Amino acid sequence: MVSPTTKTLEIFKSSASQLSWKIPYLNILVLFGSQATGKTNDDSDWDFAALYDENLYTEQRSENAWDLLAIPDILGEVFQIEPELIDVVDLNRCHAFVADSIGTEGQLIYEKVEGEFEHYRKTIILSHEQKKQITQQLRRNIDYFLETWSST
Repeated sequence: MVSPTTKTLEIFKSSASQLSWKIPYLNILVLFGSQATGKTNDDSDWDFAALYDENLYTEQRSENAWDLLAIPDILGEVFQIEPELIDVVDLNRCHAFVADSIGTEGQLIYEKVEGEFEHYRKTIILSHEQKKQITQQLRRNIDYFLETWSST
């Protein structure tokens, strides 16, 4: 298994130039999770987060929705990783806690426009108060669900 060394990140970054024509609607690709933090084990997969150009993404989806399912295959080919070991999170649609974690710990692999990931980080990283409010709302939602579920 490839370790998440600086060398690995540099190899990924040098290979990432292929992404602009293989996934033309991709704006940002970030490595996160155990591979990015160096806390891997034998079962560790490769977690990538992608931020897409919404207009191009929607156009591609309307032309051929199956192409979107090929993203792990494309990343596997470009980065020489088994596609079955690749998970991709859509930053346009993931939960705020996931986006915050990626913005905090993620390692930039590719960005279409320089500085785009840094701009994204500034807009997505949550303050302590925001995290507290989201957590409280999630607890209320769970309590409500359990209350309605137990009364049926």
